[in-house]
Amino acid sequence: MFTRLCLKLNNRFQTEATKYPFKPTTSTVLVIVESPNKVKLIESHLRPLIESSQEGMKRVKVMATIGHFMEMVDVKLNESFGVKWQLTPEKKSCIEMIRTAIAHPLISEVVLASDPDREGELIAAHVHDALFPKEKAPYFSRAYFYAMTKEMIVKGYMNRQELFVDKHLVESALARHIIDRMFGFVASNHLMLRNKNCRSIGRVQTPALNLIEQREGSIQEYENRGVTYTYSIEPSFSLKSRSGAARELKGAFCDDLSTIYEREAECAEAVAKLSKGLSGKTPDSVTITESTKSKSPPAPLTMVSLIDSASRILRIKGDAVTAAAQALFTQGLITYPRSDSERLSEDFENDIAAYVKQQYGEKMMFAGRRVRKVSKNAEGAHEAIRPTEIRKLPSKVQVEEGNVRALYALIHDHTVASRMLPVATKTVTVTMNFTLDSTPVQAKVSQSYVSEFGYLQAFDESIIQSKQTNDQTESKVKYEELLSLRAEDIGVSSVTVARHSDTKPSRFTEGTLITALKDAGIGRPSTYATTLQKLNERGYTKYHDAKGKLGLGPNGQAASAFARQHYQSFVRIDFTGQMENELNDIAGGEKKRVDVVNKFWAQLKKCLVVSDYRAATTVQEFTTLFRRDYRNFPSMSYQSPAGQPNRQTKTENNDSAKAEESAEKKSAETKKPKEKKKVSDKKAESKKKKPVKSATA
Repeated sequence: MFTRLCLKLNNRFQTEATKYPFKPTTSTVLVIVESPNKVKLIESHLRPLIESSQEGMKRVKVMATIGHFMEMVDVKLNESFGVKWQLTPEKKSCIEMIRTAIAHPLISEVVLASDPDREGELIAAHVHDALFPKEKAPYFSRAYFYAMTKEMIVKGYMNRQELFVDKHLVESALARHIIDRMFGFVASNHLMLRNKNCRSIGRVQTPALNLIEQREGSIQEYENRGVTYTYSIEPSFSLKSRSGAARELKGAFCDDLSTIYEREAECAEAVAKLSKGLSGKTPDSVTITESTKSKSPPAPLTMVSLIDSASRILRIKGDAVTAAAQALFTQGLITYPRSDSERLSEDFENDIAAYVKQQYGEKMMFAGRRVRKVSKNAEGAHEAIRPTEIRKLPSKVQVEEGNVRALYALIHDHTVASRMLPVATKTVTVTMNFTLDSTPVQAKVSQSYVSEFGYLQAFDESIIQSKQTNDQTESKVKYEELLSLRAEDIGVSSVTVARHSDTKPSRFTEGTLITALKDAGIGRPSTYATTLQKLNERGYTKYHDAKGKLGLGPNGQAASAFARQHYQSFVRIDFTGQMENELNDIAGGEKKRVDVVNKFWAQLKKCLVVSDYRAATTVQEFTTLFRRDYRNFPSMSYQSPAGQPNRQTKTENNDSAKAEESAEKKSAETKKPKEKKKVSDKKAESKKKKPVKSATA
């Protein structure tokens, strides 16, 4: 969905640019961004700043590359692992306009303002290297816009850097592209030759399939064995309050009597003994204790937690969440969406504190600053996903109805909640001491209620108020009754067998799957939604119900089984997570790109018979030789999904390959232009084909 949207914007942008070509008449600052949606907004905020500067009359022009405009063609298999790039055909006219603009003599400075992440840094490097004019080179600089607000755009422009690209970050992005190219070309071609219904496997796609498959296996195991029951002893107590009202509450035994039994008969035997000795008895003594438990507010949103929350609360799929978040970002309503940081700026911390104080009172403000643990793979330059202005309420922002408005409301409420007090729950526990055949027996009963709703008020205040007036009133009454109990007010009314069942494993949703991938260190915020979209489009995954529960499709089962057999070391969860750590080490300058790529290529070659391919100088050449001789590779053997035939043996595979070759030759012959037949041949044919009249006719 998001890709189609970008292509539509690209076509519209090219049409407008062709209709109104860029012809500067005075010294101009050219700002290059990724998204065409940002062009007018950035121009409107930078024009007053640049045109009123003391450096003389200047103008500002913003142009967009519409994301990556260079695509990788091939990778050299030498010591440097050089990359061959080419201009994406769909974006050729747009990029040529940018190239012409950069080379214009009135361009005094080119500000590269692509997104502040690994891929954005690579785009900035491509703009400089591919579009750099030979005749006249303008002054290049790099600016980072972390939010599409006037304050952040002006701040990013004023703090632009002369050393305009982070070379380590570019090397990290290059390493990722090269490794994905190597694995994608070799392994995906191998897969397609074995199973024409499957199109690809990848470093992130296949571990995602493995996680789903493991969960499906757990569900199948549960269904095969059925529900497992366990048993425990459960006492019930009759309590008499000082007002005279009688109430019955269930409790629990302590110590050895809290044992969980696997057999009901054993539990029933213990229940019979306790019931006989304790029924109707009052405790020898009681002890009453109070405790308070607090639940911390949620952390500010990252891309992963946003997709998870939107999937769980709003029932929105990952690609729709990404598209809606990007729309909010380009309108200047939220900060950079592809973030994996939970940090909030100091200025925004002050703004949100003032907002909470005004809306909910000073007592609801969290005193102090929360310091959260930052993961190793987090890009610390970004803030968390938050509204650019906390006072822009969801009901008043001008955005389209549906996913975009609902997502903004979720982001706004979640951000407010992250800086409010925790939810506090008070619990009273009454511990009772009995004596049974000279043996001490201890039991307890407890009651809780929410004493402080805290951050929950940011989500839906009406629900909180109803709970305070209804549910909480009853819970608090029970709480206060237990506080005033005496031993003579308590009696054992019954002792019974309580049955417990184990829970069936739940299928992944897009949100929980992305969370699992993130916890394993696999993938980046900018790629999760795209990865899941590809899995669904290629039939690798399927939705089980309207809640978005994910399962494996037949193609997903085949691709996962193939990857485990031939490329097991590459699709393991720990390997993919380790690779992401190495890419981050390159970004931090701790490792070199060549060393990481060389290590990966050496491991990949071990999975294949490469003795005949040592002469290959590029990945594409290697793949071509591989496709030619793929019949020499071991056949894929795995248990086929229900309703599908098993894989062929090696001999059968060779026969089928020969049959395919002969079929290809026949199809090639049929595609050749037919020669014109002679008139005599046509007449002879017509005589042969002329039908014979029947006697009845």
